[in-house]
Amino acid sequence: MQLKEKLNFEVSYVLDVLCFIDIMLGNSTKHKEAKEHFKSMLGDTSERYLKKLNRAIPSRESIQNLVLPLIVVDSKFKDFKIEEILEDPKFLITQFKRGSQYKKASPGLKKFLRKDAQKVIYYIRTIIMDLERSKFKTFWLMNQLPIIKHKINEYHTQIEPLQIFKKLNGWIDSHKMIEIKAIYVLTFSECDLLCLMHGHYIISNSINADSIIRSLIDEAFQSQSFKKELKSFNKSIKKNIELMSMFKEVKKEHKKIHSYIENNLLLALTTYFKVQLGVLINPHDYLKSYRRGTYKVSVLFYDYIVYFPKSETQSLPDYILDILDDIKQL
Repeated sequence: MQLKEKLNFEVSYVLDVLCFIDIMLGNSTKHKEAKEHFKSMLGDTSERYLKKLNRAIPSRESIQNLVLPLIVVDSKFKDFKIEEILEDPKFLITQFKRGSQYKKASPGLKKFLRKDAQKVIYYIRTIIMDLERSKFKTFWLMNQLPIIKHKINEYHTQIEPLQIFKKLNGWIDSHKMIEIKAIYVLTFSECDLLCLMHGHYIISNSINADSIIRSLIDEAFQSQSFKKELKSFNKSIKKNIELMSMFKEVKKEHKKIHSYIENNLLLALTTYFKVQLGVLINPHDYLKSYRRGTYKVSVLFYDYIVYFPKSETQSLPDYILDILDDIKQL
């Protein structure tokens, strides 16, 4: 992520119509009227494919999780019509597998790509073409697009004055970060979280600005690493009885003490910025209860950051060394 002055919120009919298929497959009461109307307009083939989709999509999975990553891997997807994008399922799958994101893909997504992806994409394309013959795109342009545009204006008004990336500048190594190319606001996404796919955020219009800010801060620090700085504190860390006792509670999650300390540091840093930007209150309560109270070391780090903030001229690695020095005082 590069530190840009302005966030790029965008509209995408392609992504929204794919999420509408999830609506048609699920039992959600959201968009009930649109769902029932367009379901009744489907032809026999599309009705049959909709049933097959229900069987092919694993439980607790969705088209948003399984198919959207294959679409947004190519940032030029917005230049094409949906039927053109879905025309060659094999190409979409191969393109995704060649990218860096395939290694990070969940086991469920990898299994889907091996087993059902080609036929699922074929079913979806047929259903969407049927929807468009029933004037779905006209419906979307008249009803959903104004909602998205209104929400994007809201986000700009609430987020831009905070100058998030300007405040983060100097605290993070921007070269290690994933560039946020665009934030796509969708009306048919049922996900309550912000999904990052190949540098694109996929969000529901129901998500508030505070959630976006929190997610951007988390993403900014997620790519940072303090392993080099931690090595010099190896002996003092292992001599600390209280710290080692806390580490025992999270050994399943962190095999090494350095990983645990690094996560506490990142938690303290993200908490500090969330407080600074007004999207988190009661930071001490939040940190003390985080992951059932197993990350209390972060409270010490947070207090250090608050009382001894990093100067503009100090590098982040040097500042981290100063914070880690406080471990000796535990």
